[in-house]
Amino acid sequence: MSAFAAQTGKNWDGTLSGATGSVSYTPSRIDQNGVAIWTLAGDTYDAEKRLSLSVRRPTKGSQVIREQVKLVHPVMDATDDTLKIGENLVNLEIVFHKKSTVEERNLLMGHLVEFLQNSTTFAAAVQDYESVF
Repeated sequence: MSAFAAQTGKNWDGTLSGATGSVSYTPSRIDQNGVAIWTLAGDTYDAEKRLSLSVRRPTKGSQVIREQVKLVHPVMDATDDTLKIGENLVNLEIVFHKKSTVEERNLLMGHLVEFLQNSTTFAAAVQDYESVF
């Protein structure tokens, strides 16, 4: 089991060249369902950003372990920065067969990270809402 410690990330400048600085999500709590939650303070309560992680072991008859990562960033009003008008979020579910090897899991994660970091297709979808044609 990992320690409940700060999680660091990078601000993305919108290009594939890299980051413009780092951020640190602070451990907040582990809820009654075992979901670990980290927060990144905003100027107001509603501006708080959240990161969460849950790991669910196989239930009776199941052969998979489900991991869910959720990243939520509020969208604040342009004229009243204390008013939350919505959220941008990532909800990522990772499903591993319980008998997969660590090498197989690492390979899958490596491909995912590489795609998210270096794919011009993914960057276009995020920046310009472009789909693949």
